[in-house]
Amino acid sequence: MHKFALSSNRISGDIPKVLKNSLNVTILDGNLFSCKYDKSDLPKYDPMRDIYSCGSNSYNLSYFIWLSLLSININHLDHISIS
Repeated sequence: MHKFALSSNRISGDIPKVLKNSLNVTILDGNLFSCKYDKSDLPKYDPMRDIYSCGSNSYNLSYFIWLSLLSININHLDHISIS
């Protein structure tokens, strides 16, 4: 039985369909594949499946939290009057 391993290459994009049901595949570690938020389109048997962060999802979440906090602070500063 052959094993397909491809890690830490910073490969991105969609995962080929042929790899999604493969038993011996390790491609998620160190790569930036896009996937659904529920991770249903990740390879079923990749050991990193449960902890994998899809594409830029973790970055997007951090960015939107930062942007929200910034807009709250700007709004707060607009209401402060300087004497």
